[in-house]
Amino acid sequence: MMPAEQKLEILAKEIVLKTPCPKTAYAKAENSEKKRSRLTMLLLAVLCLSFAGAGSLVYYFSNGNPSFQTLQDNGYVSVINERQKKDGVTLTVEAAVTDGAKTYIRIRAKGLPKETPIQDQISHAYLMNQNGQRLQYENVPLYTGTDKKTEIWDVRPVLDADDLEKDEAVLLFYGAPSTKEEGVLNLYLSFDGVKGEFVVEEMTLKVPEITVQDTSSLDLVVKLPYGEGKIEQIIYTALETYFDVRWTLDSTSAEGLADYLEQYTGVYENGEKSAAYEPFHPSLQAVKDSVDASQYTLYDQFIVPAAFDPEKPLVIRAKDKKDGTTEELIRIP
Repeated sequence: MMPAEQKLEILAKEIVLKTPCPKTAYAKAENSEKKRSRLTMLLLAVLCLSFAGAGSLVYYFSNGNPSFQTLQDNGYVSVINERQKKDGVTLTVEAAVTDGAKTYIRIRAKGLPKETPIQDQISHAYLMNQNGQRLQYENVPLYTGTDKKTEIWDVRPVLDADDLEKDEAVLLFYGAPSTKEEGVLNLYLSFDGVKGEFVVEEMTLKVPEITVQDTSSLDLVVKLPYGEGKIEQIIYTALETYFDVRWTLDSTSAEGLADYLEQYTGVYENGEKSAAYEPFHPSLQAVKDSVDASQYTLYDQFIVPAAFDPEKPLVIRAKDKKDGTTEELIRIP
């Protein structure tokens, strides 16, 4: 059996080798390798770890806006690092985060039978909250770090992950813990061609506050050449903002409205912050008016991948993708 002191020395060497450290520290380490005592080695390991902690914080989740990083900075990302092995496959649940509406799980899977992306090999996956509700998993094209030129924002607000490797993936689930401020989720996951189910229990997550603003009584109407859109509800989460819009337009303008939404990017000004985002429209639903056959009502929810402050005014402008000109659409008090 290896003495504890020897184990400690080996561990210290591994830390030194694997931890980013200033070149001057490496140079001193190489020049005095033969003379270095076990105590010196341990002190160097601590020094390297302090440098790494100061300048190389690993963000488990990020995306085109800093909201994910802000959540981690505020302690909302739970580092899980639970590992299980079944049928030759090793699954590590690395971290989890929720904005109260959706939950993201970062995993690593080694030994899967195929070389295809991890998401495509999942046979079933869901989360269970304290109330016994299943949070549905959706296989969406989350950015994997291999093709930064893909214009995935035209599909949906997706998620980046810093330094995501081939055997890693970020899974999206609709829903969150059923309690406010903090809650517990269980993960159930299995892969095609792999025997057994991976179960990770009692993952504790902090839940950010969600603000739902009923604007149906306000005169928040967007007027376009193709019709009018009334904003009836706004949902503010720590990662995204949802706008529920009721459009009224005639039958000949429906196609024009769709072209307009594709031609323009939204520019959102919230207090001192201003940024442009390509909104995602997950649930377009056109309903023909029973009174006037020439009129349509289009119920539209569009999601902006940004966190806004509901206590500050929000100004939405339309920016033409071709010539860069902008026009104000609406101001939300």
